[in-house]
Amino acid sequence: MVGECGTMSVCREDQLYLLGISQTSIGPELRSLTFHTTRGDFDALAHCKRGVSRAAIVLGDAEFAPDGPGRIYPDLARDLLDHNIGSLRLNYRLPGDCVQSAIDVLLALQYLDDEGIRDVVLVGWSFGGAVAISAGALAS
Repeated sequence: MVGECGTMSVCREDQLYLLGISQTSIGPELRSLTFHTTRGDFDALAHCKRGVSRAAIVLGDAEFAPDGPGRIYPDLARDLLDHNIGSLRLNYRLPGDCVQSAIDVLLALQYLDDEGIRDVVLVGWSFGGAVAISAGALAS
């Protein structure tokens, strides 16, 4: 179960709860995010600007390098932003665990929704393709 663990609720050890998200601005359109959960943290890079209502979450292999295959993700993020499409480059809490990685994606989807971004596409490479399919099935 994915939920939020606030001061007024009781967290069970066997469930995953989002404790909060830390954000650091790296540039005018780039933020480093850390998702804090009861089962460990994971990081993401958010490429966004004001007025963006669509985004892509890009997912790499289990040995995920933030730049993606052939180092295409930074260029892809800039190109998408030129077309008013944000992106989120996601690292996994537990690389190689498809179910847990899909849950990470669901938390990232919730973050984007909270930011007003409701149209999201999942893009996966290698292991990230399996994660995208799994997360898409869970989110629909």
